[in-house]
Amino acid sequence: MNQQLLNNIKKYAITCPGQGIIRNGLLEENKRYRHLFQPYLEEVDFALGYNFSQHLFQRNVSEEETRNWLQRTSNAQPAILASTYVTLKAFEKVYDVDLLKNTQFLLGHSLGEYTALTLSGVFDLLTAVKIVRERGRLMEEMVRKSHKQFGMIALIIRPEHVNEVIDLATEHNVLGNVNSKYQVVISGELDKLDIFVGVLRKQDKRMLLKAEKLPVSIPFHNTMLKEIVPELKSTVKGKIRPQKIPIISNLDGEVSTDAMSTVEKTLNANYEPVQWIKSMNKLSASGVNTVLNLGPGTILNAINKRYPVKCIPIECIEQFSVD
Repeated sequence: MNQQLLNNIKKYAITCPGQGIIRNGLLEENKRYRHLFQPYLEEVDFALGYNFSQHLFQRNVSEEETRNWLQRTSNAQPAILASTYVTLKAFEKVYDVDLLKNTQFLLGHSLGEYTALTLSGVFDLLTAVKIVRERGRLMEEMVRKSHKQFGMIALIIRPEHVNEVIDLATEHNVLGNVNSKYQVVISGELDKLDIFVGVLRKQDKRMLLKAEKLPVSIPFHNTMLKEIVPELKSTVKGKIRPQKIPIISNLDGEVSTDAMSTVEKTLNANYEPVQWIKSMNKLSASGVNTVLNLGPGTILNAINKRYPVKCIPIECIEQFSVD
């Protein structure tokens, strides 16, 4: 793999994953390259005030302990952002390529948009992990105070019903992610989500193929998260730098190039649905024919395979292939 081979891909975008990845050692598959990204891990540890990066590699703990740690959103958010960031940086060094220089756009799914902001230069890594750590803490505090059970459910649907499902979820105030015409994610109080699933099945038995609860306890992109945005705005104040790469926003699926406007959209997207269909349609309309899907995890790659673009997963550096 070299820069010339990358240049043969006429137009590409880079996508960054969101939360919901449960695995002991998010960076374990790339451990042999740790010497290339150790300085970034030290930045993360310095930012968070302890040896946080030890959790990014396999540890002698039970599956339950791993799940509990990563289901705490204040842990998962900096862990996934840091793992995505260093995977890209290590990949560039191993293959002697500059992925960011030639990318047309950056996209981040939910939490991944904060990674996109970091790769675009809007935040430095130290600032970014602090921001998402605080974002996770604010979310956890909000849920704790409510004394209710929250979560998200992925709905696998027949594509001809996607607009109907979106309209119904919007009407019931549970729409979280519009991932593709095959998958919509609902978000909110678990009792209300279960009721909504029942509504769909009653509406048309052929509409819903599968409903799967996601491993999160936060109602991401639900309107109730609007209350954390003012404090997040205070957190990012004075820390925004010029944006180097266009970002296609979760909020509206439009291209954003001004750092202040992009951050404003990202913050407002906390309580609005992820408009991934609009984002991917914007890519197609812009002539992008290839998407490099960063790890950890392969969830985002699986989502993007539903679109008419070539998908190249970049998680395990050694297994990388453009075949």
